Amino acid sequence: MLSYWMDLGFSFLEPSTISWRFPIAFQIVLALFILAVLPSLPESPRWLILKGRDDDALQVLCALSNLPPEDQKIQSEFQAVKDTVFEMAKGSFTDCFKFNRNRNFHRTALAYVNQMFQQVCIDQIYS
Repeated sequence: MLSYWMDLGFSFLEPSTISWRFPIAFQIVLALFILAVLPSLPESPRWLILKGRDDDALQVLCALSNLPPEDQKIQSEFQAVKDTVFEMAKGSFTDCFKFNRNRNFHRTALAYVNQMFQQVCIDQIYS
């Protein structure tokens, strides 16, 4: 959202090249910051459970909530995450495109079209 507002603000500086160079450079700076901080972040509890590292997943949940592993809230959250991971592991990518009662294809198509129109909208600002 910040980049969209910045694009709008800098669009009034036309015909200067700074109107498009600075917003792109600013996004690169943010991406570099994320890349620098990323190695220090813990793994996702969902990924850890999927890989069979339940103890590590429990430790991450404890660190996020600042509670001991024996706490009832941590145990119920851990079990909920574990159940969700195993339920999601049953599916596949092709399930997104199935015509069923959950209307998976309809939801997937809406998501793709929404992203497409977002890009079209941004392109129209600079036209």
